[in-house]
Amino acid sequence: MYVFSVLQRDSEKAGQARRRELDEMRLQYDEKVRELNEKNARVLAQNSRYKTENERFEKLYQATKNENVKLNEQIDNLIKNTKRKEGNTWKEINRIVEHATKPSSSNASRREKSPDNQLRKSMRKHDSLNISSASSGNSNSANQSTNMFTEIPCTIPSGAVINSTTDNGAIVQRLASGKTVTKYGNGTIKEVSADGRSIVQKYQNGDIEHVFPDGKTVYFYAENGATQTKNPDSSSCIEFSTGQKEISHADGSREIIFPDGVREIVSVNGRKETIHNDGVRKILEVNGDEIVMFPDGQKETRTKEFRRRVLPDGTTKTIFLHNKYTETRYATGRVRIKDDKGNIIVDRMAS
Repeated sequence: MYVFSVLQRDSEKAGQARRRELDEMRLQYDEKVRELNEKNARVLAQNSRYKTENERFEKLYQATKNENVKLNEQIDNLIKNTKRKEGNTWKEINRIVEHATKPSSSNASRREKSPDNQLRKSMRKHDSLNISSASSGNSNSANQSTNMFTEIPCTIPSGAVINSTTDNGAIVQRLASGKTVTKYGNGTIKEVSADGRSIVQKYQNGDIEHVFPDGKTVYFYAENGATQTKNPDSSSCIEFSTGQKEISHADGSREIIFPDGVREIVSVNGRKETIHNDGVRKILEVNGDEIVMFPDGQKETRTKEFRRRVLPDGTTKTIFLHNKYTETRYATGRVRIKDDKGNIIVDRMAS
């Protein structure tokens, strides 16, 4: 009996351990199922968002496509209307000229179908055409029959478009003045004169570039209002909206004119000269030496070794930087030297 009870207790312990393992496995299974359900829900939600976004992009693409089709149709209609108007204009001109040069058999028919009457009607219909006619004949001779050939000068506005074509998506128009206007798809407009020597380009951002017949190029920057001019001799000038000018000369030197009138000139070797409004001129040499000339005739030289000022009366005062000694040379020949404490150590007449 004792052995049986021991075996029974061991069996119960083993069964309890297995039940605990089974419970843990069930908990792990439930946790895995929950995680999978959450992942599935997230994937479904993400797919739904992608689907909605895709539908929105599809609608936007379709709307853009339809808009592009409409724009192409408008461009085609514009080109067709332009060509049709041009054709009608020239047909009307040819009709008037043909009618005006047609001989008439009587004065009555000439008065009824005279070029003047036709021109008046045509001018009322076509304000853009300025056609005048001159008819010859004697109005007092009622029975005189003549063959009338009338020259009709025709004036077409210089800005009228007489031909329009397309080239790689660009619209090329030829005006009555001979100028060619090209309109590109990005908004750029290029105008070329009849002789091809003058070119104007207007960009979408507002910038304008003008090439003149003499080779000069002027570029206007719409963003800051600056204007840059390039000359055939390689010199250039940039003028800002503030009034400041920066000039680059053909010899390589540069000049800056500030809004307050101060001028700064930089030579090719690096020498810089500044001219102030009060007449003061400041020269900075390449080695760092500085020369300042004042309107009253004074001249000051600043180097690494000394500071020297020359007065209009010929007096020269020099301060040596290494020992702070001061040397004064007068026009009379007198020389005075002071140490750094102001004590006079030399006071004599120069020999």
